[in-house]
Amino acid sequence: MKRFKIISSIIISMILVAVIAGCDEDVSLSVEGRGEDSPFTFEPKHGYPGMLVKIEGQELSDVTKVSFESKAVVAEDFMEKTDASISILIPVGARSGRIILVKGTTILTSATDFTVDDSPTPAMTEFAPVIVGSDQPVIIKGSTLDKVIKVEIGDLVATIIEQKDTLLTITTPSGMQTGKIKLYYNYMTSYGIEKEDVVTSDADLTLELPSIVSITSGGKSIAASDNWLNIGDEVVITGTMMDEITEVKFGDVIAVIGVATSETLTITVPSGAIKGKITLTVPDGTTESEAEFKVDLPTILSFTPNSGMPGSDDRIFSLQGERLSTVNAVKVGDTYATISSKTDNVLIFTVGGGASGDILLETSNGNVQSSLPFYFVGDFWVNDWDNTFEVSRFGSFANRNLGSFSEATANDAASGNYAELTMGGAIHDKGFYIWGTDNGTNDRFSLFTSNPNGVYLEFDLKVSSIADELKQTDGTFKFKIFMMDALGWDASGESSYGSNSPTSYVQTNGEWQHFKIHLADFVASGNGGLYTADQVDGTAGAFCHPNSLRIIAFVFGTTNESGEGEVVFGMDNLKFSIE
Repeated sequence: MKRFKIISSIIISMILVAVIAGCDEDVSLSVEGRGEDSPFTFEPKHGYPGMLVKIEGQELSDVTKVSFESKAVVAEDFMEKTDASISILIPVGARSGRIILVKGTTILTSATDFTVDDSPTPAMTEFAPVIVGSDQPVIIKGSTLDKVIKVEIGDLVATIIEQKDTLLTITTPSGMQTGKIKLYYNYMTSYGIEKEDVVTSDADLTLELPSIVSITSGGKSIAASDNWLNIGDEVVITGTMMDEITEVKFGDVIAVIGVATSETLTITVPSGAIKGKITLTVPDGTTESEAEFKVDLPTILSFTPNSGMPGSDDRIFSLQGERLSTVNAVKVGDTYATISSKTDNVLIFTVGGGASGDILLETSNGNVQSSLPFYFVGDFWVNDWDNTFEVSRFGSFANRNLGSFSEATANDAASGNYAELTMGGAIHDKGFYIWGTDNGTNDRFSLFTSNPNGVYLEFDLKVSSIADELKQTDGTFKFKIFMMDALGWDASGESSYGSNSPTSYVQTNGEWQHFKIHLADFVASGNGGLYTADQVDGTAGAFCHPNSLRIIAFVFGTTNESGEGEVVFGMDNLKFSIE
C-alpha cells in the first residue's frame, strides 16, 4: 500500500508540472488550495491580443508564467520583468477572466477580471506626472494610442503633442481642474458603421496647487489657542509652490505678499482681518488652510439695556462678551461713551440719554459693531402740524401725478392745526409722497432699530369732501401706503421701493379716523406695478427695514378708474411708534 501511494503522488506531481510548463495549453492554472489573494494590480483593465499589460506588485522577479484565464505567457516572452513590475503582451487566444501568476508552486490570482476586447482599443497603463498644472506636458503610456483622436482632462480638451502606438504626449488645458484622462477613438462596428467611443483612466490627473505644511507667527502655530494675532504681525507659511502665489487672503481681506521662496512665504496680517481661513491663490486655483487664524478682537455677546426712552440723563450700559479688555473706546450711534470699567468679559460705560444706534467697540486691531442697535421706544413724530419738534423727521409733500394738488395748514377747533390737502383730476392709483429727513443729512426716517417687530406707523385722516363717483360701494375711500426702503430688495438696489401695506379704507363722513399699521405687515415688492391701490404681490417673509425708510407714499383707488373729481382731506399726528 505504501508503495502505491508514493507512485500515485509522483504521477500527480508530474501532471501538475506538465500543466505549468506548457505555454499553449487551454487549461486553467488555478489550483485548489494553492491560490492566494492577489498581491498585485494591473493596467489597463482591458485590451486586445498584442497590446501591452503592466502588472505591479512585490517580489515579482520569481514569476515564471502569466496566464489570461487559459492562455499563458512564459517568462522568456515577458517584455520586461523586475521585482516590482512585469510587462507582457496579451497572447492570442486570451479570454476574459482573472490574471494568474505562477511562482514556483505558488499560484497568485488577481482580485478582479481582465477583459479581452473584441477589437483593438486604446488603453492606458500609466501616465506621468500624476500631479501637474495648466499648459504642462503629460506622458501617457499604453497601447493602440495611435488611434486616439482627442484627449480630455475632465471636461477640457488637452493638446496632443506626440502620438505613437505605445506613447502619447499631451499638454494639459488652460484652466485645468483635477479629473480623469479620457481618450476618444473611432471603431468599426460588426455591421460596418464607424462610431466614437472613449476610454477613461481609473485614477485622476491631479491639478497641482500649493500645499501648506505649517502657518506660524512668533514661532507658534496660528491654530494655537493662545496665539492671538495683531494687525501687522508677521506670518510665515511653509509648503510648496510658495513663490507662485499671486494672492493671499485672511478671510476676505487681501494681504500684501512679502518675501517668497519655493517653500516659504512671509506676509503680515492685513488691516480688517478678523478670523477664518487663509487662502493662497495661484493662476490655476486656490488652497485653503485647515487651521484658522484669529485676530485679537473683542466679541459682543449681549448688552443691557437694549432699548429705552430718549432723555437728557446719562444712560449706563453693561456689555457682556470676550476679550473686552482690549477695547480703547465705545460709541453708541455717533456719540462716544465714557468707559467706567472693563474686564475680559464685562464692559461698563455711560453715554448721554439722547444717543441711540449701533454700539461700536474701537480697538488697536480694528472695530467691532453690535449685530443689533440700541433703539429708542416711544413716539417718533413725522409731524402733527401743531408743534415744532427738536428733531424734525418731515421734509415735504410731493405730488405724484395728480391733476391738481395743494397743501395748506388748516385750523380746526376740535383738532387744532393739521395738513389740509386738495386733490383733483383722475384720482385712481394717484397719490403723494412724504419725504423724510435726518437733521438735513439724508432723507431717511431714522428710528435706530433694524427690526420691524413692535414698530408702527400711526396717523389720523379725515375726508372733508369727495365726489360720490370716487367712493367705494360702501361709501369709503380706498388707499394703500408704500414705504420706500433705501436698503432695497431685488428691484433696483439702493433706491428700491421696498414695501407695501395692506389696503386700507377711510370713512368719508368728515370725522377723524386713527390708523395704526404694524411695519411687519408691510410686504416687500418690486417696482413693477408698485403704485396700485390693490397691489398684493410681494416676497414672502420680507419686511421694511425701519432705520432705512426714506419715503411714505399714499396711493388712492376708486371704483371708476377713469373718473375725475376733487377730494379734500386732512392729515395729522403722523408718527412712528416703537413699543
